[in-house]
Amino acid sequence: MRSHQSNQSKGAKTMIEINFGTLDSDNIGGTSSQDIILALNGNDTVIGLEADDFLNGNQDDDILFGGPGNDTLHGGKGSDRLLGGADNDRLYGDLGNDTLDGENGNDELFGLDGNDILLGGLGTDILFGNQGDDTIDGGEENDTVRGGKDNDIIFGADGNDVLYGDLGVNTLNGGAGFDIFVIRKQSNETIAQIIIEDFVAGEDLIGLDDELVFDDLDIQDGTGENGGNTLIVERATGQVLAIVLGVESRTLTRETFTTSLNSLTTAPPVPTPLTEPTTTDDTNNDNFVPQVPNLIGNTGGNTGGNTGGNTGGEITNSAPTDIALSSSSIEENSANGTVVGNLSTTDADANDTHTYALANNAGGRFAISDNQLQVADGTLLDFETTTSHDVTVRTTDSGGESFEKTLTIQVSDVDETPG
Repeated sequence: MRSHQSNQSKGAKTMIEINFGTLDSDNIGGTSSQDIILALNGNDTVIGLEADDFLNGNQDDDILFGGPGNDTLHGGKGSDRLLGGADNDRLYGDLGNDTLDGENGNDELFGLDGNDILLGGLGTDILFGNQGDDTIDGGEENDTVRGGKDNDIIFGADGNDVLYGDLGVNTLNGGAGFDIFVIRKQSNETIAQIIIEDFVAGEDLIGLDDELVFDDLDIQDGTGENGGNTLIVERATGQVLAIVLGVESRTLTRETFTTSLNSLTTAPPVPTPLTEPTTTDDTNNDNFVPQVPNLIGNTGGNTGGNTGGNTGGEITNSAPTDIALSSSSIEENSANGTVVGNLSTTDADANDTHTYALANNAGGRFAISDNQLQVADGTLLDFETTTSHDVTVRTTDSGGESFEKTLTIQVSDVDETPG
């Protein structure tokens, strides 16, 4: 293990200790302060813990947990797994076939090179596959998803999402909510075609990018293998920009299309992919100086604690194993915000902290605030119609590990006889 202290900035002194791994496979844990951890070679597990951390897996196949705080995670080279944890994180897969999971918070995920899997999780997220055949799932809330180059599969999932196929032949599925499926012009050198699986006329829209306008398009009924589908064709070139599955062409009118994409969401920045992570070996290890991000407003840092290697003091994060609810019944027609019960987690890490989210909210009937399960829409709680509802609760610990459990909420009858 080696450490590098940053230079002093003007004004108050700022001490930042940069923690290095070794040339082997390491378990590296941060502290409750702001950490910079560079894992170097080997298949490493890096846990940032609290505060706004910078983690870089560098070589080989790594697992990086951001935990609480607004973290920045780089997978580096190899097939890595990055988990943002709580708060608003930026995850970069870099080189290799990576899996990025934003988990909680409003996150930005960039797959960059390779065939990546991007999962937005909870929050209003920006996801960009970039190069490779990627699979991208926005998760809950209102997300912006871009495929980038090559042939991608994109799911908006819950929320009102904006989905860009970009280049290649891309399959888009908006999921629940009012979604915008964006098409763009092609050229002789590029293919930019989207296949829309679940367009709902009157709810979803088709966005026009690259200076496209409605009058540039021909809306045609498909034939042959596209019988029953609608083709959106660029009139000047005859190129098929989109195939809308299971939709009649007459339902796609001028009002179905929009050019007002910026008013709905801001397109994500296009990051420059890393060309090659720094390679380290025994002969040049002492001369290795990684690139360190600017830390604005930092007043602390990692000044001790476990800083890498596999020589003792290793950090292991146990996943939660159970969820309990203090009460599991609610009266029908209860007011919105009524507390059903308090949630708690069973975890081998006794001092760990947990955040809660609903993977299934029983059709909008329930919501979570902190550790409380509450009524979200009491008008949907009717004993005479249904006497119980299932909700699925997800608990996530500070290291990014999660556990889900389905709980049954009983609806109790209320005498509604007029007095």
